[in-house]
Formats: sequence, structure tokens, C-alpha cells
Amino acid sequence: MENLQMRIMVPTFVILSGPRKGDVKYPLNYNALRNINRFTLGAIKNKFYEDFKPELYGILDRWPFKLNDNYTFELIYTITSANKRKFDIANILSVVDKFACDCLVKEGLMPEDNWANLTTIIYKFGGVTGERICTLDIDIDHNNNKNK
Repeated sequence: MENLQMRIMVPTFVILSGPRKGDVKYPLNYNALRNINRFTLGAIKNKFYEDFKPELYGILDRWPFKLNDNYTFELIYTITSANKRKFDIANILSVVDKFACDCLVKEGLMPEDNWANLTTIIYKFGGVTGERICTLDIDIDHNNNKNK
């Protein structure tokens, strides 16, 4: 198999439950997360992993090979908007990308999320659809002659 393409849904927010504040919704947005303390940020990342894991398990049965350094990855994130309110695409998708890549590596679906394996990352706007949805298209290419 020379090339494999998959599409999975990616969360754009997480909900943390706490004894004092109850359920708190945290948007995965650089501006919202940059001033949060490290303990809460760690909990947000763990919750993202917990929410994203079922999507990963949904594609594991279609992941027909053992990954090694001969595979390169292209990730294309597409986000849609719930309304016509403008937002900075990279503020959201940069955080989503970092968390998603960490999950892919942790689950063994990507060897590393560095330049040797991850050749392209694209952020796209998918239009106004009535709800905020983020999808991740993964294009995996087997390349025996990859330069490192």
C-alpha cells in the first residue's frame, strides 16, 4: 500500500468537571489557554486525549500497517463556523494540532511529530455550517527514499 487517506473528527473544546465550579467548558484556543495555569492545562490536554481517543480507535481497524520512519504524514485541518462571527483559524487549529499530534504519537499511529515524518500541515476554513466542527484529514505516504 503506497498511500492511505483518513478523516476523523477533532474536538475544539473540552469540558472539565470540578467540585467548586462544576462543569467548565474550555475552548481549545491559544488566546484562551495561554494564561491558564499548568495544572489546568495538563487536565485540558488529558481530557482532549480522552475525548479524541474514540475517534482514533474508530480508525485503528483501517490502519493496516506498522508504522516506521519510512512513512510521511500530511495533516489537513478543516474548521467550520457556527455563525458568521469572525475568528482566527490558527488560534484554534494550532492548539488542536498540537494536542492531536501528541495523541497520534502516544497511540503509536505516528512515529514522531517532527519534520522527518510530518511533511505538511494545512489549516483550512470550511465555511459557515451552523455548528463548529473540526475535521482532520490524514494522508499517509510510504516513501522508501525519504531524505532525513
